[in-house]
Amino acid sequence: MNTSFKLVKSVLDDLDGIISKKYGSDATKIIQNRLQTLSGEYNALTSTLRNPIDYADPVTRFAYVFSYVGAHSSYIKQHLVSCEDLRMRITQDLPLRITCVGGGPGSEMLGLLQACVDLKRQSALTVWLLDREESWSETWAEIDTRLESDFKLSSNFRQSDVTSYRTFENLQKAFSSDIFIMSFFMSEIYSFREQAEPFFVQMINDMPSGSLVLYIDNSSDEFTSYAESVFTNDLFELCHNKTKERLLPGGSEQTSDIEPYKTRFARTPKVQSQASVRVWKKK
Repeated sequence: MNTSFKLVKSVLDDLDGIISKKYGSDATKIIQNRLQTLSGEYNALTSTLRNPIDYADPVTRFAYVFSYVGAHSSYIKQHLVSCEDLRMRITQDLPLRITCVGGGPGSEMLGLLQACVDLKRQSALTVWLLDREESWSETWAEIDTRLESDFKLSSNFRQSDVTSYRTFENLQKAFSSDIFIMSFFMSEIYSFREQAEPFFVQMINDMPSGSLVLYIDNSSDEFTSYAESVFTNDLFELCHNKTKERLLPGGSEQTSDIEPYKTRFARTPKVQSQASVRVWKKK
């Protein structure tokens, strides 16, 4: 089976073709610069002065996929398989609906599909990808064919900015899912959490009882407290709880699978994280 980093490599190849066509011999230098600046932007997620990261530029999308998607998708796969509540839901012989909030970059989709393959799922799977940046919609198109999955997949990308009510007022089907996944998303919107409050109020109101939420994010207390203020004890049961846990990709994952890009950019993608993980079930 293809690993996360092998699948990331196929996406990087597509993006590299687009960037090289636009910038020619300058493409490598431009990508190297963006890899560095993007890392800096992610070190300032709590700043009230920051602007949202703009992923419309394929250079930024390349930098994100190269840096983070391989590791993040592996973390998601591991927790979908190891957490009993999530594993039981995936292995049920029933149609399953999953919503990936901020799921444009593909970490959630990739980790989910790999977990379904590992758990030998055969029943239909419907995935909703919600993201502000529409350009992500083609990044993971037909990813199920690269995984050689046995189940029927229906993936639906909905352009949705959680800070703008006009873009999420018609998401009833996406908000009716069995599992919701948020991977390193709450930290990205932390500085804009007041604007995002109506989104979460509506999403939680529309969630069916028994829906599961998988949250994985940076272990900073600000982000964890923010997530816990959204998925409150009066509405959700805490099923799984790991705080400031060291996460690593699965043993089959090798960053060498994204060569020649490691050598070309003299840079290694993210591998380990100190993260907090929660699984909540709506009462």
